[in-house]
Amino acid sequence: MLGFTGLNIPRHFPAVLPAVEVGWRLRREAWGNGYATEAARPALAHGFADLDLDEIVSLIHEGNARSIAVARRLGLRERERIGVVIVYRAGLSR
Repeated sequence: MLGFTGLNIPRHFPAVLPAVEVGWRLRREAWGNGYATEAARPALAHGFADLDLDEIVSLIHEGNARSIAVARRLGLRERERIGVVIVYRAGLSR
């Protein structure tokens, strides 16, 4: 087991609600292999294509350079900052 990746409603961070978050948590030994990016891509696609979401966010601590890099590789862009959390977003133009 390397960790998990998927969609979640971030109830732990009410400042962004209503929202759906794409997130990843991997064992340290799995970092740097592209697994988070590879696993998050189909989660994003599922959220937009199958769940008909307009926006998906990712909540990343400002000091987490690796996760920020994953978010950027996925095409997420900074939406806002709330304290030490950067809210990244991906969205569909409709």
